[in-house]
Amino acid sequence: MATARLTLTQATTPSSSRSDQEFLEAIGWRSSAPAALRQAASAGDVEAYSVALQKHLAGRMKRPRARSAEVRTPLLLHPFWSVAEHGNSPSSEALAGLLHQAHEIETRLERARAKKKTKKPAASRTAKFSRQVIEACSSLRREGDPQAWDLVAILTLLCGTVRWVEPEASMALWRTGLEHSAVLLVDSDEPEPDDLAILTGPQLTLAGELPVTSGLVYDEIRGAGKLVRQGRRLLRDAVSAATDTDGTPHAKLLGQMSLWLAPFCRSAAFAERFETPWWNAKSSERFEDLVRVVAEVSRPAGELALCNGASRAPLSLLRTAASLVGMSRKDPVFRSLLSATDDEAELASPSGEGPQKSGRPKRKPRRSGVVKTSEEIESRQSDWAEWASLRTSWNDDADACVVAYHQERPRIELTAVGQPVISGEWDLHVDVGDAPLTPGPDWSCTCWFSDEEADYLELTQQIEGAAQIVRQVMLLKEDRLLYVADSVTQTGSDEFEYSMSLPLRDGFEGLQDSVTREAVLLGNGLRVRVLPAGLPQERTQPADGRLEVDGNAIRYTARARTGGLHASLILDWSPERHDSPVDWAPLTVAEDGQILSPSAAAASRVRVGRQQWLMYRSLTSGKIARTVLGYHTSHETVIGRVDRRGDVEPLVLVEA
Repeated sequence: MATARLTLTQATTPSSSRSDQEFLEAIGWRSSAPAALRQAASAGDVEAYSVALQKHLAGRMKRPRARSAEVRTPLLLHPFWSVAEHGNSPSSEALAGLLHQAHEIETRLERARAKKKTKKPAASRTAKFSRQVIEACSSLRREGDPQAWDLVAILTLLCGTVRWVEPEASMALWRTGLEHSAVLLVDSDEPEPDDLAILTGPQLTLAGELPVTSGLVYDEIRGAGKLVRQGRRLLRDAVSAATDTDGTPHAKLLGQMSLWLAPFCRSAAFAERFETPWWNAKSSERFEDLVRVVAEVSRPAGELALCNGASRAPLSLLRTAASLVGMSRKDPVFRSLLSATDDEAELASPSGEGPQKSGRPKRKPRRSGVVKTSEEIESRQSDWAEWASLRTSWNDDADACVVAYHQERPRIELTAVGQPVISGEWDLHVDVGDAPLTPGPDWSCTCWFSDEEADYLELTQQIEGAAQIVRQVMLLKEDRLLYVADSVTQTGSDEFEYSMSLPLRDGFEGLQDSVTREAVLLGNGLRVRVLPAGLPQERTQPADGRLEVDGNAIRYTARARTGGLHASLILDWSPERHDSPVDWAPLTVAEDGQILSPSAAAASRVRVGRQQWLMYRSLTSGKIARTVLGYHTSHETVIGRVDRRGDVEPLVLVEA
């Protein structure tokens, strides 16, 4: 008999020339391995081993509870969350096809079980599927170049079909998975501690997920326990390194969050199936906090905020993650996920573009234009994570704005009435003569405010010896209005050129009024007014700035004739004010009876229908309180409502 050398602690190379009998004889077993498996392997009885293997694996895995299964994505579709990592080799394509076939068969079985029928799949269908599995596994072993996604697919197929596929097919998957694990995972280099915070989804799959899942599946093989501990520790440390103490992920993860989160969910699902504790209580709590935060900043339709587009069926991922961490269905975060239209069909379709399943019942939408805020809503900002989320509610028609400021140009995303409007890089250019002022990545949050009426974010960057740039974002929750502004203050008094742009999502058309400087965005069932509040309303009045809107972006350009500038935009999408008359005007600001130049202080009044707002920003320090619209203030920023008597009711006051 061959010397036992195939373990999970010693590297090996798959051999397509080795028979199944020789393979079984070469396995290095743990002393706790079931006698039935060891005896069949020792005797080289492949048929007996295949039957014993199926019985053993099926006995180790529990089925998910019916109530949990209602909201979770089926196990056989989990690999497709990482579709961007899917290989292009024929074997990878074959494995993807097998996963879809297996899901279809398993779905029919689930329906039969729901009707209390015990009928198995048709023998001809099972036999055909089993032959395809065996052929795909043989092809993988001949190729001899295992890929991480292939191993994810193999282990998923093995565990997802073990109760109904033919024993020979289970044996083929089990052998291929074990040999791939020995090649990919044994003696692999673990990431350095300093790199844990920046691991990508593929790196997490290889260094964390696969050690956990392979170790659980091959529990009878020497080295399995070591692999599980290694993978569990890596995933635990990665979560700790990439999130704040409250689970908030760093801004640099937002673009790849779906691919980053998928390995954790698959690992947790396997651990639950094999009834094995995944992490300790502290780590589990941190991961639950992470899932909650990611769900909180997702769009009302379940899409992930500021995602780079590589995600697939992100809502199904979030629902599964929320269920795996034990989140209550009464939790407003979970309720919001359950109310959105299901996107699981994207995984079930080979093309990823199949017809959508009918979503779970939605909550009755609120009256158009009315938003009920709730104490359960948590807008958030994290200095460590370098991003902020401004949000109105958990309704399907919620308004939300997410700003990430970890790089030179912050990224911004606006969702209005549940529909994405703006998403991408919030561009900024300042040119003093022929010399551009280049902001660095060192933005800091100098003010954050959140209450039932408004969320306010202020970002500041000091360009040493040149200028200070301040960016402001304010979401008025009940008014369905966003205020966006930039302030640039030079150390000198030279003229300079300024430009800012906000990238639009697909599907919008920009229209500009021929008489005023108002613009309108039309698309995706929305009408969004864009008002350059710092410029005169009428085009006949001279202005040192210009607003341009097309289907790609909102662009604001201006020239400052002295050392400072304040440029502000109002975006209004309230359905109740669609046809209301609008007027706005820059205001005069005075100090001690002297009118101040726009480089010292700027203010505007905006009126839409019966509602009015005042926006004021001081660019220089005053000796005494300043006056605007009859309102006296020593504050640096004032944003408030103007009532019918002309009195200002502050919403946000920022001290100088």
